[in-house]
Amino acid sequence: MPGCVVFHQKERRAAVMRCRRRMLKMQRGAKCCLMRSLAVPLFVLWISVPPLLYILNNPPSLPRDFSLNPPPESSCEVPGPRFALEDSGFRIGACRPECFPRVKGLCISSSQVEYCKITEEEEDIASTETIYPSTDEKNLLLPKCLKMPNFMRFSGERLTLPVMPSVCGQEKKGIPGLSLVADQRYLPYKKPNPHHEAEKIIPALLFLQHYEQSNHTLYWFSRPDEISEWGKGLLEAFSMQTNVKYVEFPDKKNGTVCFEDAIVFSAGTSLHYVPDYDTNDWLRQHILQYCSIPIVNASWPPRKAAILDRISGSRKLQNIHVVREVAEEDLLVVPHGSQNVNLLFARKGAVVIEIFPYLYYTTALKNYTHAAQLHVYSLLGDIPNKSFVLHPLSIVGWDFCFEKFRWCKYYSRKQVVHADIEGLKKLLYQINEDSSRWRM
Repeated sequence: MPGCVVFHQKERRAAVMRCRRRMLKMQRGAKCCLMRSLAVPLFVLWISVPPLLYILNNPPSLPRDFSLNPPPESSCEVPGPRFALEDSGFRIGACRPECFPRVKGLCISSSQVEYCKITEEEEDIASTETIYPSTDEKNLLLPKCLKMPNFMRFSGERLTLPVMPSVCGQEKKGIPGLSLVADQRYLPYKKPNPHHEAEKIIPALLFLQHYEQSNHTLYWFSRPDEISEWGKGLLEAFSMQTNVKYVEFPDKKNGTVCFEDAIVFSAGTSLHYVPDYDTNDWLRQHILQYCSIPIVNASWPPRKAAILDRISGSRKLQNIHVVREVAEEDLLVVPHGSQNVNLLFARKGAVVIEIFPYLYYTTALKNYTHAAQLHVYSLLGDIPNKSFVLHPLSIVGWDFCFEKFRWCKYYSRKQVVHADIEGLKKLLYQINEDSSRWRM
């Protein structure tokens, strides 16, 4: 029996040794796995630190269209008609015209939008330039408004329908006469946008006013609760409620909604839909009188200045306090946003400083205030503190982020606007120097 005891002891020692060897092997394997798992992050960190340090010490490339100077005053060497209703569309302005297409037999169904395709003969005639007499013994040639948008959007931009030309042997039956038709393009669900509402309401308003067509109707594929308080206020100020009919989008059961003759307000504009000083003055005077606000030109040095934010939400035009924020100031510092459409009603000669989110820049405000006779300056926003996303994006620059990297564009636009205080000080000094030209 002693031999058996020795045998068991030997086996026990061997088992213990095997267990120890396995433990050592597992420990070495764990260290190896740990090193392998850290290798990739360490390598990424090693190659990313130099670019990050470069970005922190060197600002990204500025937008190519950016300038500290305000845009030159709009001028037109060969002035044409402010408004023109043609067979191919409704035109606003001559130098930088906005064209809203006019089509026959427009039909909107649950699956597509159709309109009557014109024949080649009619297209040759329609594509010729329109001749208008000018003031310098020459004729002004303007191209026709021909192009329909490739798609239209409905149901709060949740439904996109293709726009297709179709052969019409005879006129399609529908709502008779000339109608104004608007969709919900750029008006997302539960996100009212005064800026894009103005692209539809103001051109329609100018059409009704200029041609004294009070019997025409704007058929808007929307619901009243989907329109911002700003849009409702604008319609009320110009007594347009009776000229707007909200149309339910047709489902498969309700068939199709057709229009015999329609001017379509869908595609985005270049924001020159207020053609000249006189038109902007008319809009401004009407709104200020409606809100019982005195019409006063801005003074320099400014007696009153305001810094506006976009936290307060959509601008309610009926609220006289909100309109006064814009209409009674000589100097305004505003963040970029759709609420800035109210600057159409700002004091003539007012100074506006628009501050942009970091990596987001557009000339939209300067376009639709070109006739408001304002001095509009731009200031690029500073990068927010502790922004781990925007720092790496800085390497692509402002233009690349805005024009070619859609996610970067929309992400930047939603960020809080941080003003560059030193840049704002320099800009105010420059504005003070530029003011000598305004007083001449």
